[in-house]
Amino acid sequence: FVHTNMNKNKRQAYAVKYEAGMDTAAESWGTGRAVSRIPRVPGGGTHRAGQAAFGNMCRGGRMFSPTKVWRKWHRKINKNQRRYAVCSALAASAVPALVMAPRQRKNKN
Repeated sequence: FVHTNMNKNKRQAYAVKYEAGMDTAAESWGTGRAVSRIPRVPGGGTHRAGQAAFGNMCRGGRMFSPTKVWRKWHRKINKNQRRYAVCSALAASAVPALVMAPRQRKNKN
C-alpha cells in the first residue's frame, strides 16, 4: 500500500489537447438521408468530405472523456509510514532469501 502510493509520486501528468478531434466545421445532415445523424465534414473534392467527425466512435474524432492534467497523480503518505516502508525495504535487501526470490531476479537468462 505505502510502496504503491510512493511510486505514484514519481508520475508525470499527461493529457490530450483539449481541442483534439474537434478541428473541423462539421454539422449533422439531419434526418432523411439514410445515414446516421453524427456530424459530417463539409465540402467536396476530398476524401474527407462527408466523413463522420467529432464523435468518439469516428476516425479522427475526439476520444471519450479526454484525459486531463488535473487528475490526482500524487498521493500523500504519512511521514511515519514512509520512513517505516523505506527501513523495511532496506532491511529486506540484506536478506539473501528475499533478494533471490523469483520476483526479484532481474537477469534470468
